[in-house]
Amino acid sequence: YAEARAHLAEGGALFLDVKPFVQGVIKTKIKFADHVETARQTAVKAMKAGKTMVIDLSDVGTPDWKEKICGVEAYKKVFPSWMLSPDNNRECDKHGQIFKKEDKKDGPNGEDWDEHLNKMIVGYRIAYLSCCGPGNYEKDITLPFLPIGKWSAVRIKNVSPVRDIGIKALVTAIDETVHSLGKVPLLLDGTENTDTFLAFQHTSVIEMKGLILKKASIGIEGVREEMRKKLVEALKNGNTLLLRLTNSAPDLLGEYASDDCFP
Repeated sequence: YAEARAHLAEGGALFLDVKPFVQGVIKTKIKFADHVETARQTAVKAMKAGKTMVIDLSDVGTPDWKEKICGVEAYKKVFPSWMLSPDNNRECDKHGQIFKKEDKKDGPNGEDWDEHLNKMIVGYRIAYLSCCGPGNYEKDITLPFLPIGKWSAVRIKNVSPVRDIGIKALVTAIDETVHSLGKVPLLLDGTENTDTFLAFQHTSVIEMKGLILKKASIGIEGVREEMRKKLVEALKNGNTLLLRLTNSAPDLLGEYASDDCFP
């Protein structure tokens, strides 16, 4: 999330933080109406500069744009829903209350402000940025609250370089990956040496291929329950939790994830 945000900022994107809309004035110290004006100003700046306006959902999800902002009588003329439409870079309402007097300055080459806007707005884009995981993003973001149905989810992967290590360096490599990089190590080993080694290192093993085969008889809920038991075992005993995939590729963030069993 932080790297994606920094990369967008380097490209000149303008950011709109939605926390004042979602969390309210008590927590953010920002009045709702004041932040609607901030949203208007941010959108206008992005339109005039031909830049992307990134609506930063962070970890709070999206506000109910239709019911709380774009459809409210007090706000709908200064921040209508078309400002969040993917088609708004083709045309926009220049004569309403969106563009105020201070926004109607002539372009840098002496062009009329609206002519300059027509030229620049073709580069205007809307993007939503969230740090929610791909497994639960529909629930965490509250997708029905998004104002426009034309959107597509894009998952940004942070790919780490592959390192070749000897078996004696395995524990150190796992610790570095988890504690220093904050990531989950993916161990690639065509032999069974890693399995044998970890068996003597206080390891709780989830045999994913076996569970995939058992799914037909015990169902996905039964599989999740067995995964939960191994997770609890690892937590209670301070063990390493090993998801042994062998030659399988289960959808761990989708079908096998569950808030109640294996979040």
